Amino acid sequence: MDFAIVEFTDDKSVAVIATNWLKDNVCYWPSTSKSKAIEKLVKERAEPGSDWMRYPIRVLHKYGMFSLTFVMLCGVKDGETTYPKAEAFCQ
Repeated sequence: MDFAIVEFTDDKSVAVIATNWLKDNVCYWPSTSKSKAIEKLVKERAEPGSDWMRYPIRVLHKYGMFSLTFVMLCGVKDGETTYPKAEAFCQ
């Protein structure tokens, strides 16, 4: 699987990432804060740079296609917990 929906354990936010950004329960995250730039890096499955931050995560789901992963992000639920950041982003 090339893409994943992950939950950042520190703040409970969720994101779509390329699975090559994962190592154990850690996610490498780009140094940019621009959404479009991050989306492009995910789609291209860019290799993590030396300046990328590392965050503890929990993998929620993995998918083979970016578009499916992105669509599924909008409906992610874990038990009774919903992810307002993802829902707001997907509206």
